[in-house]
Amino acid sequence: MMKKILKNQKGLTLIELLAVIVILGIIAAIAVPAIGNIIANSERKADLTEASQIIGSAKLYIASEGPTFDPSANTLKITKAADGSLSYLPTGNTGFEGYLDKSDAFELTITKNGGALTFSIDAHPSTEDYAQPGLSPAHVKGAALSETQIETLIR
Repeated sequence: MMKKILKNQKGLTLIELLAVIVILGIIAAIAVPAIGNIIANSERKADLTEASQIIGSAKLYIASEGPTFDPSANTLKITKAADGSLSYLPTGNTGFEGYLDKSDAFELTITKNGGALTFSIDAHPSTEDYAQPGLSPAHVKGAALSETQIETLIR
């Protein structure tokens, strides 16, 4: 009786094994791009959140301390060194330290040229050097922030 049971047992055939591999390949082909899109969207949202935080910090500082930079200069440049110290161009601003997050070195530049705003955030951990000075918001990595969004945040 035992010999008869063992003779009737069969393993997977090569065709069945290939069918399983093909099905897994199809599932992987669908899932991998979807996961990539989710990651890209989360990076864009992180960039927008970080820019909102920095601009909100600037608004909070100006509301509490008043503007201490020369508005005719048309450029505000904030540099944070790796040791955490902040420097500004034009100089004279103090108090930003309490409003910016405690991250590694970065540089934020906002320039007003006529009616257009340009900005860059370089060397910040969440933005991966996605802009260079003088580029418009439309050129920023993945166009994470539109010019309208930036102007709305700064106002």
